[in-house]
Amino acid sequence: MEGLTDEMKENDDSYLNLIKSELKQYCEQYIELLSKYLLPTVTGNADETEVFYLKSVGDYNRYLAEVFDDKSYKINAEKSYQQAMEIAVKNLNETHPTRLGLALNFSVFYYEVAKEPEKACKLAKYAFDASIEKLDTLNDSSYKDSTLIMQLVRDNLTLWTGGEEVGTGVVDDDTIGFAVGGARDVNNFRERIEKGIMPKPGAITYNGLLYEYYFDTKKRKNVNINQNKNSSPYPTPKDTETETKTD
Repeated sequence: MEGLTDEMKENDDSYLNLIKSELKQYCEQYIELLSKYLLPTVTGNADETEVFYLKSVGDYNRYLAEVFDDKSYKINAEKSYQQAMEIAVKNLNETHPTRLGLALNFSVFYYEVAKEPEKACKLAKYAFDASIEKLDTLNDSSYKDSTLIMQLVRDNLTLWTGGEEVGTGVVDDDTIGFAVGGARDVNNFRERIEKGIMPKPGAITYNGLLYEYYFDTKKRKNVNINQNKNSSPYPTPKDTETETKTD
């Protein structure tokens, strides 16, 4: 940065190293707490708590993988997300907030850390498609959490896929949008979710959008996310044996 003296640069480097050191310390403490003390109490339960703890281990390893050039963080993050996803798919419904949050974070891992955008998009798209089909089964207690996470998943897909046609499925026009019960823009959407306003019966269109007051968001770029409709992009052990990439 121009205008900085050597002493100022040295101070900046020292402060950055201090932050990185504290980040590593706290994340590794949380990972140890989860792995040694919490997970053993729920391992084999195949429930929301086990999924959440595994997801959390994946999250903290992802944070470290984003900052440090250490392959073990990436490997451990993917392993934990993988285990959590296998349990979630078998035991939690498609609209469960914990399952949706896991899909959101796992897809971010693929995109930001593993540098595998197609896997990220397939995972996010599958999670969104599966949840939107079951939206009418949500109860009032989880509706707000689930739909807000769905919007975040959708926002990521919008950002990651740009403005080109990506094939059949949820998106079949040149924009991506999402609306609920009279929402005309994203702020209005969030306000209405906060107020607990539900979509009307039958408000879900064929391509997976709630059509009432649908609004466009961003354009998509050309990323191929086509897939066999009968197959799930949720990773299998064989699917995740990819070469480790670090920045």
